[in-house]
Amino acid sequence: MTAELTKVLENTMDNLTGADFKRFKRNLRDQSKIPWGKLEKADTDETVDLMVEMCATEVGDIMLTILKKMNLNQLAMNLERDLGKLGGQQCSPGQTGGGGGVNVNATAHPGGTVKAPAMSGCTFSGPVHFN
Repeated sequence: MTAELTKVLENTMDNLTGADFKRFKRNLRDQSKIPWGKLEKADTDETVDLMVEMCATEVGDIMLTILKKMNLNQLAMNLERDLGKLGGQQCSPGQTGGGGGVNVNATAHPGGTVKAPAMSGCTFSGPVHFN
C-alpha cells in the first residue's frame, strides 16, 4: 500500500460525522475480518491502518461499498475520483461504475502458480486468453 492511498482513505474518513463513523465501523466489522475488539475503540487513522493491514488490495472496494450502503453517495463519488487519480489500482471497475479498464498480465514459470485478482461483475470485450 502506498502512502498516497492511506492519505486518500484518511481524508475520506475525516469527512464522516461522529455518528457516521460509528456506523461505518459497524459495517466494516461485517464486511471484513478486522476483529471488533481492535476496531471498536479505534479512531479514524487507526481504522484506516487496520483496514490497510487486514484488507490489503480490497481496501478501496470495501470503503466504497460501505459508503454506498450508508447512502453517503457524494463521499463515495469523491473517493472513486481520488482512487482513480492513484491509477485505479485499489478498486475494481465493476465496483466504481467507472468506464475505465483493467489490463492484467500474469506469467508463471512451468509448474508455478499465479495469484491473480478475482473478477466479478465484469463485461469482457475483445480477446481473452487463458492458458
